[in-house]
Amino acid sequence: MMRLVPFDDLDDLMIYFDEGYKISQDEAYRRFSEIKVVPPEDLPSDPFSAAYSNKILEIYKKASSRNSYSIVNEVAGFNVDELTVRPFPFFTKSIKLAAQHYSLIGKFLGMMDIKSGGSILECGVGFGNTTLALAMLGCQVTALDIAESYCEVVRRRAALHEVDIKVVHSDFTWIETTEEKYDAVCFFESFHHCWEFERILLSLHKVVKPGGKIYFGGEPINMEFPMPWGVRLDGEALFVVRQNGWMELGFHSDFFEELLFRTGWRGTCVDTHFWYAARKYDPIVISGSDSKIGSNFGTAAGDALHIDVPVNSQPTFVVYGPYLKLAKGKYRFEYALDPDAQVADTMVVDICYSAGQNVIYARQITQDDLTKKLISGEFTLNEKANDLEIRLMVSDGFRAGIRQLSVQPLD
Repeated sequence: MMRLVPFDDLDDLMIYFDEGYKISQDEAYRRFSEIKVVPPEDLPSDPFSAAYSNKILEIYKKASSRNSYSIVNEVAGFNVDELTVRPFPFFTKSIKLAAQHYSLIGKFLGMMDIKSGGSILECGVGFGNTTLALAMLGCQVTALDIAESYCEVVRRRAALHEVDIKVVHSDFTWIETTEEKYDAVCFFESFHHCWEFERILLSLHKVVKPGGKIYFGGEPINMEFPMPWGVRLDGEALFVVRQNGWMELGFHSDFFEELLFRTGWRGTCVDTHFWYAARKYDPIVISGSDSKIGSNFGTAAGDALHIDVPVNSQPTFVVYGPYLKLAKGKYRFEYALDPDAQVADTMVVDICYSAGQNVIYARQITQDDLTKKLISGEFTLNEKANDLEIRLMVSDGFRAGIRQLSVQPLD
């Protein structure tokens, strides 16, 4: 059962955690999981204000028992020889922790839309578990970390696995100085160490290629976080803040989405703690053969979805999905068609969300649309949608090949 502890009892709590570590790593994590510290009630109302940041910094100082924060606190030192052979999570000897760690890595890799050979900047690589995985999958990886000990471990592990990884020993502000461009920038369990997170998000426009994305994996970003953003008050975070002086931030999902938007990015939550962000005005492009576009009368072949509705069929939705997560705003959509589309008595395009209950756009598909090989329109979302569909309803005899669906943000 979760126990809430007053912030003033933090010193006693640290002794309790330290005693757990003396027993085992698993016992320490068991103790972490049973305790949360009561969040502050006097935070300034504007989470983007200097007053709010100053308040969070005061909480950090008290939690860390330090007079100030410096990125130098993020530097970790350890025996490189030992941890090259047995890096995290293996040195913990916790099977549960290892299972959790690699399940998170699997989820992280699974959400990345990048092909083998793509260029990736990974920020805050630590022991390089995700770095090595991406490099061995054929990606061109640049590994950035503030600690030379981590950089050396990654160099040695790369040599052992015979892969090329460019290792950069610097903090996140290195992004502001490089001229390199990347298909993707990744933060796996590292973005929450970034005190100047707004500055870094703004600087990422410089290094992400057109159409590229930022990926956040295993980050404490969720709807349950008890404040817009701030020092995490769970047991594990408070322990490492006190022991190492690290910055351990958490973010409420609504704040994080607004933060991305203000810095020129449009964020999408894939799962709890897993997000990606594209530039605010980059279109979302989905191939017709992508499984996100569903059809009861379509066959995927090549890059297209080929629709062939039998004669005498009643009007039905032959295309549905792709269940997009979109912020409120104005958008333009386009269905690009093959040139051999055949008309039917009923041809309608509509846009909906909330399992089809909220229909926000609908119109007849015309012969002119088919002649132009493009079904398009503009729509406005007055609230966030987590399952937006752009559907086609047709009747018997309709035939068309859908090359792709694109959704372009307009504001």
